[in-house]
Amino acid sequence: MKESMVMAPSRVYERFWANKWILDGCASLTEMAHGLREAADELEDMAKSGRVAMQGDVDNGMVMLTTTDPVVAEDFGFDRSEDDDDYYESQGELYGN
Repeated sequence: MKESMVMAPSRVYERFWANKWILDGCASLTEMAHGLREAADELEDMAKSGRVAMQGDVDNGMVMLTTTDPVVAEDFGFDRSEDDDDYYESQGELYGN
């Protein structure tokens, strides 16, 4: 009989994105344009990775970005989800952590 294996689910990493911080501290139109361009480039790079999801409604200018890819998380400054930490602590014995 084949032994059943329980696989640990992927860890979740997240990053809070708020549009209001993009222009924080800008003192000129040039600085504003630079801040917006940098933010757009970063979002495009995340989209190109194909590994970042957007959680929530961006209408209020804030959104939670998530990934389960640890390399993408490190590249874009994501942190382990607090909910994920709680889950793994509660499941530690099951997954041998």
